[in-house]
Amino acid sequence: KAKANKKDSKQQPQVAETKLSKYIHNYLVTQPRTVIESMVKAAQAKFMTKQKGIARQALKAMVIDKSTPVEGNRKGNTTIIEYFDYQCSACKEEWPQLKAALKNNKDLKVIFAEYPFFPGSEYAAKVSIAGYALDQKKFVKLHSGLMELTTAEGQLKPAKIMQIATAAGYTKAQLDKYMTQNASVIKAELAKNSSWFEKMKFQGTPAIIIASSTNKNIVIIPGAPRNLQSVIDSVKNKAQA
Repeated sequence: KAKANKKDSKQQPQVAETKLSKYIHNYLVTQPRTVIESMVKAAQAKFMTKQKGIARQALKAMVIDKSTPVEGNRKGNTTIIEYFDYQCSACKEEWPQLKAALKNNKDLKVIFAEYPFFPGSEYAAKVSIAGYALDQKKFVKLHSGLMELTTAEGQLKPAKIMQIATAAGYTKAQLDKYMTQNASVIKAELAKNSSWFEKMKFQGTPAIIIASSTNKNIVIIPGAPRNLQSVIDSVKNKAQA
């Protein structure tokens, strides 16, 4: 009888495990949507945590990089990094919001991260980086001119780019000289932007990072927000809380 009890005690956990397995199986069969949604949410949360960590690293690296075009208050409490292409239609649509944000937020710093992918965009990016290095005060006019140009994607030509740069106050000789003498600097700037873009797992432009000065509150937007100012306000409010 003692042996029988001992045998029973070994069988009981196996019976319990079998019942549990059946319960889990039945739950998965009857509640697949709930399970899938939970798994997706958990995966998204994990991805966002990792992405925000990378974004904080990108912010630190780009803030101290003198080659990266910056506008607004360089000591501001709120920072935006925008990855863009000068021929990206969505970027062009986003530009008025970003331009208004620079005007309406005295504590805002905007970092322009060139990420050219359309034919002709790399030359525009090089001219832009050269223009910023030569005269930062003229940069916004150059940037605005390129962003407000209504050329079809993939159709921007060097002559038109230089025409806009000349209208902003630069000369072709100045820009050509800088781009020739500092080709490695420009190449490194574009490579850095591309590296962070890929690390962030962005799929296209515009791609935006908004953070408070402490980088504790950070918002990542893979695309153009409908209301950029409201996102900026939410970052500011959380930072002050």
